Amino acid sequence: MLILIRNQWYEWRRMKNLIMKRLLPLVLFAGAAAVAVAVFICPNCGYEYEPGATVCRHCGAELAPSDDSAEPVMAPPSPESSDNGISLALISRACSGAEKRKAEGHHEACFLETRNAIAWTALLPDGADALRRRLHRLNAESRKDIPRGLRECPVCNGSGKRTRLFITLKGKAREQVDPASTCPACDGRGLLAAYATEQELARKMRSAEAAFSDMQKLRLLSKWHTIWLPRGISRNLTVREEAALKTSAPPLCSTCYGVGWTGCEFCHGTGRVPCSNPNCVMGQEVCPVCGGSKKEAVESGGRTVIRSCSHCRQLGVSPCETCGGQGFLFCEMCDGKGRFICSRCNGSGTGVTCERCDGQGLQQCSRCEGSGKYKNATCRTCGGEGVVLCKSCKGFGCDQ
Repeated sequence: MLILIRNQWYEWRRMKNLIMKRLLPLVLFAGAAAVAVAVFICPNCGYEYEPGATVCRHCGAELAPSDDSAEPVMAPPSPESSDNGISLALISRACSGAEKRKAEGHHEACFLETRNAIAWTALLPDGADALRRRLHRLNAESRKDIPRGLRECPVCNGSGKRTRLFITLKGKAREQVDPASTCPACDGRGLLAAYATEQELARKMRSAEAAFSDMQKLRLLSKWHTIWLPRGISRNLTVREEAALKTSAPPLCSTCYGVGWTGCEFCHGTGRVPCSNPNCVMGQEVCPVCGGSKKEAVESGGRTVIRSCSHCRQLGVSPCETCGGQGFLFCEMCDGKGRFICSRCNGSGTGVTCERCDGQGLQQCSRCEGSGKYKNATCRTCGGEGVVLCKSCKGFGCDQ
């Protein structure tokens, strides 16, 4: 028994020495790299630039001449390295990450990332307008692309080929796929551009929000209302900073999740539906005049004359009168657009603007009437600010 315990102890000690020998240098090297790497940030657009550069390659702004003796801006190992937890470098990295996700086609992640970063810019001083415009452009583009997708063509069932209708020599109607012709609805692609319906949009955004939350937790950020902030910063916010953050990222609409519209349920977001005529075969039907016989009876000079059908030109088939030969109809529910403006938020993606504070998120302190003083002392209600968070919208600037 003692020999077994001793052997196990030696084995544990050998594994411990092996782990310390191989992993400790890697940990020390990574920590040194995080502290020692200098990152030079353009104060106008937030892009990085090389040491010694005099003009930013991205926005063209002039850069202050670099001094070798001056201490460079260091890449912080954590968001808490700046004074208030929000820095230009932190927002620039979030913007670069959002651009990468957009390029990869993850529009939901780009939308959530830029929305959070736009709220961070509310705590920055004046300046960095190019970075703000960059974030707003990314947010608007990703917002438009979130509900867009592709759906199987309902006319050709995804084949992209056109089915022809013809009359045999025995006078029977037959259908045959024409490999040389394309579907009139999808032009041979087999897919139609479509908007996500309300249920599909909810499923996509919930999954994206869960993944985004996990990523922010790995970044050591904590959620404050609808915004992810560096830890500890929310305790030091003034009432004006709280309102600026909340109005920059109000709660998303529970129906469209900030997009502003949803796909039509009737046409599944494509704006097109198959022809309602049950006899229509991709825009063709058996001739209603001759019934496919290619002949018609005409009264001429008091007698009945049999001649070639003038309606189908002796083909036995003619263009469908319901769809005009297109093989599909534009959806009447959405007027062929494939989407509806969200009825809950009226397309804004958030709630209706608060009438009490006019969307500012602040209202005048009722105790000191905006002066910040009460009985020759600092007002305890507003802390001397003269304003408090709006009681109707709780500082978000819109109805929740």
